[in-house]
Amino acid sequence: MIGLGSLNPMEDVQALIKGKVGEFLQAEGTIRRYLTHVSASIRSDAAGLMAAHKTLEQELGSAQAKIAQFQSGAWSLSDVIALGDVGTRLLQHLSRVASLERSASGVMAPQFGISSVAIPALGAVAVAAVAFVYFLRK
Repeated sequence: MIGLGSLNPMEDVQALIKGKVGEFLQAEGTIRRYLTHVSASIRSDAAGLMAAHKTLEQELGSAQAKIAQFQSGAWSLSDVIALGDVGTRLLQHLSRVASLERSASGVMAPQFGISSVAIPALGAVAVAAVAFVYFLRK
């Protein structure tokens, strides 16, 4: 029988999170590469992104504990909101790194990914979806 998709929507969310964390880890190398760029503005932008990257890296550590609580079923709505916030800022950071890379290369290609305007809305949708699943389970 051909499956129509995942039986557990949370597995899809977890896979998405793991993929974005992988992109986040790769982004550090990208940022480091531009810390020595010829342009002072690119170096400055890269330095700001590196500081934000380190802060977000620490927050992802605490987010992993919340994810483990979520998987065990011991979580609260405030945990979901906190995870949504970290996830939103992670997506924004990745968008800014991609923007830095485009600026540094001098290429102004059309952006086909998620626009930075849509990222907060996606975070809100994710929080609402998780809350909906939570209330369905009760």
